[in-house]
Amino acid sequence: MASQAPELAIGLPPYLQRLAGELDEIDKAAERLLDDLADRQFNWQPKNGEAWSVGQCLAHLAVANSLYATAIRQAVDEGKHLRPSEPGAGLKHRLLARLFLWCMEPPPKFRLRAPERLVPSANASKQDAWPMFLAAEARIRNLILECADVDVNRARFINPFAQSFRFSLGDGLSIVLAHSRRHIWQARQVRLAPGFPV
Repeated sequence: MASQAPELAIGLPPYLQRLAGELDEIDKAAERLLDDLADRQFNWQPKNGEAWSVGQCLAHLAVANSLYATAIRQAVDEGKHLRPSEPGAGLKHRLLARLFLWCMEPPPKFRLRAPERLVPSANASKQDAWPMFLAAEARIRNLILECADVDVNRARFINPFAQSFRFSLGDGLSIVLAHSRRHIWQARQVRLAPGFPV
């Protein structure tokens, strides 16, 4: 099982290179988690079936990242006229975004309930779920590359899961990556849980 090797655009600002590098690390971690799993292991749920399986973590990320990518895509298109004014300034996260990032980064500080449309099925095929995950990751990667020509601190989008909140592109991309790390961490704990099928 091989993930698609990304090609980093020449001249990408350092803060976008960092985000692209974080995405690469997430993909590699996901690939390591799944490489030798049978479907029975992929769908095994710890805590007597009350916690998510590795497969559910992956399926959740595929759907959530795809929905985020759609919202961010619109902001990138609409923000093309907002050229980066300070190429070396980096990402500037406002207070609300910093709170979201703190909540998302693993290990979890407290349990967050997923919106109903993001609760994955308990039975999935690894052969189906992995390409869906990679497709969502590719969309996020393309958006990172396209943000080189946009002021990521001024262009904004509506959070698809909390529509009363507007975030900058930089906030949104950072939140997507933190959320992905959270669920990759969660999937890793499943493999370490007592009773995980051999």
